[in-house]
Amino acid sequence: MIDYLQLLDQKRENPELAVQVASLRKFARERGLIVVLISQIDRAYDPSTKPVPDLTDVRLPNPLDLKLFDKACFVQAGELRFQASN
Repeated sequence: MIDYLQLLDQKRENPELAVQVASLRKFARERGLIVVLISQIDRAYDPSTKPVPDLTDVRLPNPLDLKLFDKACFVQAGELRFQASN
């Protein structure tokens, strides 16, 4: 479990976020593991427009193809939603 996704993108001497996530995905698939990443939701998310955030609301200061993730889970005000990212 990585708490949280944006920390992988904090230091400029680290590889790009997309490279790190792709590497984690490959590592997990080769070993039959599940990797969980916790992420911030963008401050622009408005619960009055939709009750639970989705992939479009993930805060990404730098570009990342969210299709690298197989599934996403969002929690808001006690409600839980799963979303396929493909």
